[in-house]
Amino acid sequence: MARDLKVGIAIEAKDGFSAGAGKVASALGAARGRPAATGGAGRPGRIAEAAGDPRLPPGPPFPAHAGMNRNRLRSILVDQRVVCWAPMRIALQPCGSMGLATAYRFPPNSDLNTPMSTFVAIDFETANRSWNSACAIGLAAGHSGRIVAVKSFLIRPPTPQFEFSRIHGIRWSDVCDKPTFAGLWPMLLDWIDNTEFVAAHNARFDRRVLEECCAMHRFAPPRHPFICTVELARATWGIYPTTLPDVCRHLGISLHHHEPGSDAEACARIVLAAEGEGWKFPRS
Repeated sequence: MARDLKVGIAIEAKDGFSAGAGKVASALGAARGRPAATGGAGRPGRIAEAAGDPRLPPGPPFPAHAGMNRNRLRSILVDQRVVCWAPMRIALQPCGSMGLATAYRFPPNSDLNTPMSTFVAIDFETANRSWNSACAIGLAAGHSGRIVAVKSFLIRPPTPQFEFSRIHGIRWSDVCDKPTFAGLWPMLLDWIDNTEFVAAHNARFDRRVLEECCAMHRFAPPRHPFICTVELARATWGIYPTTLPDVCRHLGISLHHHEPGSDAEACARIVLAAEGEGWKFPRS
C-alpha cells in the first residue's frame, strides 16, 4: 500500500461550483509540477489527485478557511476514500466561492513504508445489566486507511428481560426470532480473524460483553488486542468529555447514536482520523 501512495489534492466543492473547484485543483497540481484530474464535475466532494512520489516536498503552509471546520472536511475526505493515508497533516487553502482545496503534507520523519492497519470496530448493545445479554452488534472493517464494510446484526439474548430499550430502542419482539450469539459466532470470527486489533469506544465494555458471551457458550474469545477510541481521542485531540457523540461532533463524523452499525462505523472513522494525525498501531 505504502508504495502506491500519491500526493493528493482534494476538493470540497459547493453545489454549482464543482467545475470551478476542478480548475483550482488543476492549478494546484500544476504548481507542484504534477498533472491533476478531478474525475469530472457535477457533484460536491470530488477528489483530484496529483500523481507522484509521496516524498514530494510540501508547498508552503496554507491558512485554514475561516468558514470551514477542518475536522469536518477531514471526515468528508475519509468518506471519499482518499488514497493518501500515511501519517499526514492537513492544511486548507481558501478558494473563495469555489470551495476548498486540501493539500496533504507529510510531516518530517514520517515512515512512508509503514502499511496502514487492518482492524474491525465493534459496538454491542445489551438487553439488561447482564454482560452476556448482547441484543445487537455493529461491525465496521478498516483496511489500508479506509472503511471497507459495515454491518449490524440483532441477537437473541438468553432471556426476554429488556431494561435498556429506552436507550437503543430494541425490544424482545425485535429479537425473539433472531440468531443467538452462538449462531452468529462463526460469522463474527470471520470479521475478526486476520485483523491486527479490535477497536471499540469504551473498549472495556465491549470487550467484557464479548468475553462473557463467549464464556456462556464455551467459546474461546479472540486474543486480539483492543484499542479504545475514548483513550485514542483524548491522546490525539485532547477531547473532553469523550462520549461518542462528543468525539464525532469534534471530528465532523455523522452518527446515529446507539444504532450499532453507526456506532461501529463512527469508531472506525475515529481510528482512521487518528492514523491521519500520525497515530500508528504498535506492532511488536
